[in-house]
Amino acid sequence: MSFAIPHKFLPTFRTSRDSSRSSLPHECGAIPVAVLDLSSLLALDTPPKNSSTTVGLQPDPPESGKPMHDVVHHREHLGQNQQVLLRVHMDVPFGRKESQAEAEEDRLSALPDDILLNILERLYLHNLMHTSTLSRRWRHLPLLVSRLVLHVDEFLQCSESRTIGKVMVSYCEATTKLLASTTSAIKDIRLSFYLADPCHLHSIGQAVGNAVQSSNIDFLEFNIWPEIRGPRCTEEHRMLFGQRFMSFLDACPNTFGSLTSITLRNLQFGEADMQTIVNTCDNLQALSLHSCMLGNTHSVLKIDAPSSQLVALEFSRCHFSQVELTCLPRLARLVYDTWLCDKSPLLFGYVPRLRNIRAACALLSWQMPFTLSGCLSNTSSLSTLYLDFHDEMVWFQPEDPKKLVHAFSNLKVVHLYGIFADCDLKWTLLFLEAAPFLHSFYVNISRHICGRYKLSCADNAEKTNVLWEPSDFKHYNLNLLDIEGFQKEEKLISYIKLVMERAVTLRNIHLHYMERCERCDSINKQAALPIMAKFHNNEGEHNLIRKLVTNGSSSSSLSSIEIIIE
Repeated sequence: MSFAIPHKFLPTFRTSRDSSRSSLPHECGAIPVAVLDLSSLLALDTPPKNSSTTVGLQPDPPESGKPMHDVVHHREHLGQNQQVLLRVHMDVPFGRKESQAEAEEDRLSALPDDILLNILERLYLHNLMHTSTLSRRWRHLPLLVSRLVLHVDEFLQCSESRTIGKVMVSYCEATTKLLASTTSAIKDIRLSFYLADPCHLHSIGQAVGNAVQSSNIDFLEFNIWPEIRGPRCTEEHRMLFGQRFMSFLDACPNTFGSLTSITLRNLQFGEADMQTIVNTCDNLQALSLHSCMLGNTHSVLKIDAPSSQLVALEFSRCHFSQVELTCLPRLARLVYDTWLCDKSPLLFGYVPRLRNIRAACALLSWQMPFTLSGCLSNTSSLSTLYLDFHDEMVWFQPEDPKKLVHAFSNLKVVHLYGIFADCDLKWTLLFLEAAPFLHSFYVNISRHICGRYKLSCADNAEKTNVLWEPSDFKHYNLNLLDIEGFQKEEKLISYIKLVMERAVTLRNIHLHYMERCERCDSINKQAALPIMAKFHNNEGEHNLIRKLVTNGSSSSSLSSIEIIIE
C-alpha cells in the first residue's frame, strides 16, 4: 500500500502518530476528579472478565480465511500490545498507600511521557482509564493521549443484555466528556457507534464538532453500524437507516466537513444522496460502503466531484446497477467486493491517480462475464491489479490484449486469486502481453472443496473452462512468477514452461502448495477420500519438480532462474 496513498488509508487504516504532542497543565487537583468521573461512567471499577477479547458488537465475519483486508475498516485487535500494561508485573498493588507506592515506583513508570503515551494509545478505553489508578505518575497521562479510539462494543462488555438505547446513552456521555477533557492534546479521533436515536447522533456530532473547532484534528473517522444487520435487515430497514443518516449529515455539516474517513452499512440512498455526502464531507479521503443500495435498483451510483479529496473507495455487497466514477482526481485505491449487477460493475471517467484496483466476486448464474477494456478504458495509471474469482467462474471475458495496452501501460503487479482448479491458465498470459512493464505476476489456484465463499442462498454460475491461446510474444520485464495452490501436474508444469518461454527476463519462480484447510480435510475424511499429500520438506520431490520444469525448456535465461518450492 504505497503508491503515494497516506498509510492510514491502506488495508488496516492505521495512521502514523504525530511525534509532537501538546501538553495539558498538570493540575493535579482537577485531573483525578475527571478520571474518577469517567471511571464511574464507564463502569471501570472492575476489569472485564477477558479484556483481551472483544465482545458485543463485532464486524461481520469474513467469508474466508483470506479476508478483504484493505479497505475494510475493522477495529484493530492488538493482541499482546493491548494487554502490555495489565500483564507487566507492577510492584504497586491497587490498595497500597500513596507514600508506599511512590517508594516502589516500577521501571515502566520511569519511562518518559512520550513512550508511555505511545503505549497508552494502543489500549482499549477501559484499560486506558485504569492506568490512571496505578500511581501518581500515571494520573495525568490518559488525558494527554493524541489518539482517541472509542468503540461501542466496549460499552456492551459491562452487560451484554443492555439495550442499544442504553448503550448509546453511555457512549454519548463518554464521548462528550472525553473530547471535552482532552481536546488540546487530541489529534486523531476514531468513533464507532450505532446509527440509533437521532438525539444520540446529534450529541456525538456536536461533541466532535466542538473538538474540531478547539483543536487541530489530523484524522477523524466515523465507523457507523446499523441497529439491525444480516438477513433481518429488510429493504424497509435500509430505507429508514438511510433517511436517518442523511438527517444526521444535514444536522451536523461542520462535523462531517471535517471527516477524514467514514464507513457506512445497510443504508438505502436516494439518487442524489451520494453526491450530497461527497459534497458535504469535503475533507473526506476514505469512503467505505457495505451492503448499501439505491432506492431504484436499476439506478447507477454516480460520483462527480472535481474538488473531492477522496483517496480510497470501497464497495462491498452493494446493490448498484453500476458505479460510475465520473471525476475523482485524487482517487488512488478502489476496492469492489461482490457486485450484484448483470453488467460491468465499474465505469471510470477522470481518475488520473488511480493506482490500485482490487475486485472480487463469485459470479452468479444470472451474471455475465464482461470485458476489462470496457470498464478500464479511461485508466492509464494502474500499477497494481488484484482480481479474485472466489473459487468460481472467471468473471471477465478474455479479449485481444491490444485493447488493454492503454489501461495496463503502467501496470507493475498483477494478482489473480481464487482460480478454480480445473480451469486452463493460458488466458492469464494476456496480462503479460498487454502490460509491458509487469514485473511481478501472482497466480492463486483454489483447490478448496468446502465452498468457503458460497452463500446459502446463492446460485453460482456454472464453472466453465476459459479457452484462449496466447500469441507468440516476448516480455522483457517480468522478474517473478508466483503460484499458490501448486501441484505436480502436467497442466501446471506446461504453464510454467510457457511463461518461461515468453518472459525473457524471468529470474524467480515461487511455487507454494495449498495451505491446509480443516474444512476440506473434514469433507475428504467423511467421504473416505485421501487428504492431499504435501512435500513441504521433501527436497527430493522438489528437485524432481525443478527438472520437470526446466527439461525441454527453450528459455534463453534458464540458467539464471531460481525455482523456490514451499
